[in-house]
Amino acid sequence: MAGSTALRPSMGCLSRLGAPLARSTTTSSASRIAAFSTTAPQCKRKTKDNNKKRGVSSLYGSGPREHLSMSDVPLPKPRDFKPKIAVDENHGLWGFFPAPGKALWTPKETEEHGRAWSVEELRRKSWEDLHALWWVCCKERNMLATSKVELSRGKLGFGEREIEMRDEEVQKTMRAIKHALTERYYTWQDAVDVARSDPEIDFESRDGQVYKPSAYEDDLEASESWAAEADSQAAAAETGKLQKEATRTDSFLKSEDERGPRRGALHEIFPTLQQNEVNVASRASRNDCNLGPGTKRPPLPLRAVVVGGLWGEERALPGLAHLTITWLAGWPAHLQLPGQPQRWQQLVMLRASSPHLTDTMTGPKPRRFINPSSWAGPPKQLPINHKTGPKPHASHLLLVPTRFDTSPRNMDEIAKEYDVLVVGTGLTECILSGVLSVKGKKVLHIDRNDHYGGEAASVNLEALFKKYGNYQKGEEPWKQYGRLNDWNIDLVPKFLMSSGELTNILVSTDVTRYLEFKQVAGSYVQQGSGPKATVAKVPSDAGEALKSPLMGIFEKRRMKSFIEWVGTFDIKDPATHKGLDMNTCSMKEVYDKFGLETGTRDFIGHAMGLYLTDDHITTKGQAPEVIERVRLYGNSVARYGKSPYIYPLYGLGELPQGFARLSAIYGGTYMLNTTVDEFLYEGDKAVGIKATMSGVEEMKFETRAKMILGDPSYFPGKTKVVGHVLRAICILKHPLAGTNDSDSCQLIIPQSQVGRKNDIYIACVSSAHNVCPKGYWIAIVSTIAESSANHHLELQPGLDRLGKIEEQFMGPPIPISEPLQDGTKDNIFISKSYDATSHFETTTDDVKDIYRRCTGEELKVEGLRDGLTVADEQ
Repeated sequence: MAGSTALRPSMGCLSRLGAPLARSTTTSSASRIAAFSTTAPQCKRKTKDNNKKRGVSSLYGSGPREHLSMSDVPLPKPRDFKPKIAVDENHGLWGFFPAPGKALWTPKETEEHGRAWSVEELRRKSWEDLHALWWVCCKERNMLATSKVELSRGKLGFGEREIEMRDEEVQKTMRAIKHALTERYYTWQDAVDVARSDPEIDFESRDGQVYKPSAYEDDLEASESWAAEADSQAAAAETGKLQKEATRTDSFLKSEDERGPRRGALHEIFPTLQQNEVNVASRASRNDCNLGPGTKRPPLPLRAVVVGGLWGEERALPGLAHLTITWLAGWPAHLQLPGQPQRWQQLVMLRASSPHLTDTMTGPKPRRFINPSSWAGPPKQLPINHKTGPKPHASHLLLVPTRFDTSPRNMDEIAKEYDVLVVGTGLTECILSGVLSVKGKKVLHIDRNDHYGGEAASVNLEALFKKYGNYQKGEEPWKQYGRLNDWNIDLVPKFLMSSGELTNILVSTDVTRYLEFKQVAGSYVQQGSGPKATVAKVPSDAGEALKSPLMGIFEKRRMKSFIEWVGTFDIKDPATHKGLDMNTCSMKEVYDKFGLETGTRDFIGHAMGLYLTDDHITTKGQAPEVIERVRLYGNSVARYGKSPYIYPLYGLGELPQGFARLSAIYGGTYMLNTTVDEFLYEGDKAVGIKATMSGVEEMKFETRAKMILGDPSYFPGKTKVVGHVLRAICILKHPLAGTNDSDSCQLIIPQSQVGRKNDIYIACVSSAHNVCPKGYWIAIVSTIAESSANHHLELQPGLDRLGKIEEQFMGPPIPISEPLQDGTKDNIFISKSYDATSHFETTTDDVKDIYRRCTGEELKVEGLRDGLTVADEQ
């Protein structure tokens, strides 16, 4: 029988492996273990047979053994594949692949891409840049299509989602390019049409000079003015004034382009430009339009477009149809116009000397382009002259009718009766106003303020200081924070769920064409309290879930099972109910079914379900609602990734403005600066109002309506207060700690972590959303008031997360009001105040409830505008 030494490999084998020899003086064969063996350890049983000549036994692990051997001879390397046909390394078809010889990207490489180009960015690009970018996008889509085919051919089973996400961003860029080019085409066509009726534009000119500015009075002919213009230009060129002014203008335009256009009165649009005075020709009577009292106004307000490559902004200017404006060197620029401006809109920049548009610049609040086919009528022309003098250059201010501003100019324009009267321009009221207008209702919409939004408005920094009184008389602390128009600060801190009901309404009503959105970078949750508190990101994909410190590995498995069940849950299918009675089931029973820990239950209810308290856990029959909320959160995250939230550029105040424009397109009438003096009743039913519109002149009027809609602030006797919201608006110079330097985020502090009954929310946005200058962040801390005093202490856990605060604005508790009645008895339908939730789902629930009560029908926004064209909307 072989000795125990037979279990060890030969000395030669170990020397080749480079392993040290294991020497042992132990003589017992039973306790000796081989240093290296291909067989299992020896069995201590007496029946162990070490005879190498016997057969293999699976029971005792015995049998022939073979010593390992190793060869030092290197293996041959395979040669590179050489095709039979020579392939050009620079062949154009390689453009269908990420790189020569590389069939497709890895999923990680596919995800490493930037965002799509926005329309605002592309408006500044030249034709050549847009053309090049278009073909870059085509090439990118070719590569993605090739990668998708390779995935299908190889049946790899991964990477398709990443390819679709990247392809979606490319398609967004291509749509934006089409948008920008369509704007240029239509704007150029309208500019040509206007120019054909302009006496200063000569398309038949033989000297090649199409634009011939005039400085003539009523008794001068155009040819004489052109000659005088040529003489004045020659004289100016001799003295060098033109060159000096041009140099100064170039530097000014460059600096203004970097800082962006300013908002202000019309005469503030063009200061210190190449010419400094407005020359307004006094020929108003030719088109029945003048600047004095008794002005005969056009049927619609006017849209300003500057031709000549200058920058500026657009306002609705009542009483004017066309201006030919000239800036005279050395004179101060002033143009005083009657009437209150009603609406800022986009200013499209054109160059009259080019056959195409080379620049497109926007004002501080860009809007989507309005298709010229939706304008009420053709542009009118009215040259006006104010003074005479040397004119080295001239530009045109073209005023074109727009369909948005429909404010009445006099009593004759206010109807005696409307189908619906809406008071207050909050988001709820504007959504209802827009939807009812699309449904064919005649709507009058008024607001006591000079801006849209009501409680959900976005204001600049000066207005915020004055609202909260954070300054001493005679001081102007807001000036240290840059230009006021760079600030658009929300009064209500909320985000939109990307798959939520408000997003559905925006898309179905096509209000998205007036707005631009950007995704919020992430959603975060605080764990613990005090200095030891930590912040963790709510996972948005499987990779983040594995790395998340929010729960342990075994709890993650249970959480995964719960999420998969939520995805398959159907309230109508009992087979998906896990044996639970959903009519009486509480969420605690569901959590117990999956064995989830307390921390996980808090995470699901507060970070995903977005509940403010823990009442949802024990309430009987509320489990289906919680499951639907969790499902909505998951669908919203899956829609864009990173987080479930999106946010409109320039603040939440853009949302009510978008729906107000929708209402105006369908005939709705809007009146700002209008105070309700009295509600008129016949018996118990409200039938109208008496109101006063302030402005240059006060205008009192009375009108009737079949129903009245409004926010609680207009009906203090018909509402009740059900709670109070605490909010603190803070200006920061840094992102929130623990959020990976995100430009925007939501941070939830669950009530259980800080010993409260209600969660604390922090909404943070930055210059990435065009709400503040670069280098600043706006953080709003909010919660439900739980005491009658020391409210700042209730927000303190949230304020501690912000770090150093530059400015803090906090007012008294804001009441949350609800109507006492449903409105069917008195024809007054009142909305609810904005609650403390971080989203608009409760707001859209209120919209649907009011619509059902006032019309007797369920609100269905899907297909609301199907079949309607731009021509139908005129």
